[in-house]
Amino acid sequence: TKADALTLARRTLLLIGFMQLWDGYNIINTGIVKACGKQKRSAMISFLGFYVFGIPVAAFLMFFVRIDIYGFW
Repeated sequence: TKADALTLARRTLLLIGFMQLWDGYNIINTGIVKACGKQKRSAMISFLGFYVFGIPVAAFLMFFVRIDIYGFW
């Protein structure tokens, strides 16, 4: 229903807003590492963090812990 969709959107947007703080921190640190001439290291850390760690944890939280969309974020 429309009310359920609005409730889900409200809760999800609050969580996304909180995660933006950590994303900004990540972007700043990535810029610092790149400015130090360590582009390869920065790329490897980003790859490991997002694809090796982030996606499996998100899938686990969504499908096994069953916290749906909140597990993804």
